[in-house]
Amino acid sequence: MLEGIGGSGRSEVLRHVWRLNAEAAPTAMVDPLAVGQADSMRDVLRAVMLGLTAKVPTYQVSFPRVVLAHIAMDGPIDSGDAMKDVWTLRKRIDAYQDRGAVVRLLVPLVTDASAYLKTPGADNLVPAAAEEITRRLERRRARLAWNDAKAWFGHQDQDFRHDPERALVLLSRQAQQASASVRQDVDHLLIAALLADLRDSLARTVNRRSNAVVLLDNGDTPSAREFVRALNRVRSELRTQGAPPDPLVVVTTSGGLTRFDTAGPTGRTPGWSESAVEHLTAEEIGRPGSFLRVVLDGLTEKDVQQMARGRLWESLGTSVIASTIHRFTGGHAKATDLVLNQLHHEPALIDNLDAVLSRPLIDLDDRLERHVLDSITAGLSPRQHRDKQLSNDLITLAAARDNEEARLLAPLMGDRVNAELVLFTSTTLWSAPGPRGKPAMAPFVRLLLLRELAARDPAHGAGWCEVFKKLRDHAHDHDDLSGVLHHDLALGEVGSVVRKLFDLLPELPTNQWLALLDGAVATPPLARCGGSPAPGTPSATDPAPSAGGRTPGDPLAKVAVSRLVTNLHRLTNPLLSNREDLKELYLTVSRSYQQLDDQIQLRFLDRTMRYEALANALA
Repeated sequence: MLEGIGGSGRSEVLRHVWRLNAEAAPTAMVDPLAVGQADSMRDVLRAVMLGLTAKVPTYQVSFPRVVLAHIAMDGPIDSGDAMKDVWTLRKRIDAYQDRGAVVRLLVPLVTDASAYLKTPGADNLVPAAAEEITRRLERRRARLAWNDAKAWFGHQDQDFRHDPERALVLLSRQAQQASASVRQDVDHLLIAALLADLRDSLARTVNRRSNAVVLLDNGDTPSAREFVRALNRVRSELRTQGAPPDPLVVVTTSGGLTRFDTAGPTGRTPGWSESAVEHLTAEEIGRPGSFLRVVLDGLTEKDVQQMARGRLWESLGTSVIASTIHRFTGGHAKATDLVLNQLHHEPALIDNLDAVLSRPLIDLDDRLERHVLDSITAGLSPRQHRDKQLSNDLITLAAARDNEEARLLAPLMGDRVNAELVLFTSTTLWSAPGPRGKPAMAPFVRLLLLRELAARDPAHGAGWCEVFKKLRDHAHDHDDLSGVLHHDLALGEVGSVVRKLFDLLPELPTNQWLALLDGAVATPPLARCGGSPAPGTPSATDPAPSAGGRTPGDPLAKVAVSRLVTNLHRLTNPLLSNREDLKELYLTVSRSYQQLDDQIQLRFLDRTMRYEALANALA
């Protein structure tokens, strides 16, 4: 399972795997959302069968059991007389010894299934695909033979002792029923038939080098989830009965919503990169019985530079491009690609990334930030690509430092169902380490949502000031100093934050004081509110409190703290992209840490050197 936030490159990795494998092994790439949404697991299964029938040298995949199951399901057989029903089944199967009859049965199934294939030319497969599936079925002289496939329904690879014909009659009746549990039994049987067909087909392949591969995109959709769940259930039962492993690898994608019973180890890999593809092809494909979650992290700066080198740049160096874009997007794959494309056409925008967000995208009638936010929302709600209520809820939650604090904002949101089922459960939305050790939003995702919060029309939900005041009041009531400082600064209470940090300077160990400072400035200054001091805190104009002789005597120390708070707060906004401005800010921060070093010896030397190095890198 490839897991990542919308736009993290999940679909691109699948496309890359398909390009690497499609001519070497049977490979199906299926997307239940390719046309609306697949109605059921069976739509996905038929698309898989169709995709794996594609011609690959030395492979001849056929599906006699799956086709026979569809023959049985082609209308109920239910006269009330068991013997008569068996005779009816036999007559139906005899009718489908004719190849033309099978093609006519398969054409509508293949037509529906082809809509969910994401491979080139899938829409031109009908009716040739139905004829190809039929051509590969077992024949005796000019007639199709079903005896071997029919016999399988008696044992189903689990040592059952069913009468095969009665099992098929039962299948014909069950396929018409609406009961969820009965439908699950039918799906279970179809998956078992699919795996048995693949096992037989690939066993006949000479010098087989790969298993069959199914690339299933948008795995959080109900039909995709049911396909994988049914596959896991069948495999678990077959393993219990000692059946040999099936030669199938499924790679699916998730926005963090889907969990399966057979959870295995978790790996992490940069999103949209060769390492993800190599990991899947070299290590997982061909290794049966495993279940692996691969979390797509953001691209590294080196990844971004490599992407930049794939284009020709006249006035910009790729190292500058990579560092600027990576600081901006945090490695979010889709945003990185879009920004690169925009800068390639307008290189001067590298010093004005706000314009990159705000302008319509080249070749797309949409702004970059809106396009990426739609991808993020779609990743959380794959049924609807533009879920306005969900998007509104996301904007509200952006003020929270982590997913635990986000729950405090539920009363401000209009749709509690979204809040409970999606927004607090997604491991990809809350994928970054938060200041309190709890999952937080990735900075770039949060930046886009905070911009929307700052510009929100009050008619569409709580605004910046209302949301941060609610969080600040809760932090104050629960003696959460870090939260008070953070939310105060988000509300524009700079003086209050400076005063508190200055008072704490001689009292706390360096690492604790720096943690408070870093936590306070973590939210970019995108909006300001009218004077609204935190409950029980002095205003910014009050005289400095006495510290009992422990506060540094030189007023430059307080000036340094003030400059640190102000300038570090500005630097948390990745839209600040003008290199001259950034260099000056880095130097100012470095000098401010140095001034504190002059008062309290060598406590901030590492920070002084770090920001000086950042400034020098922009020279």
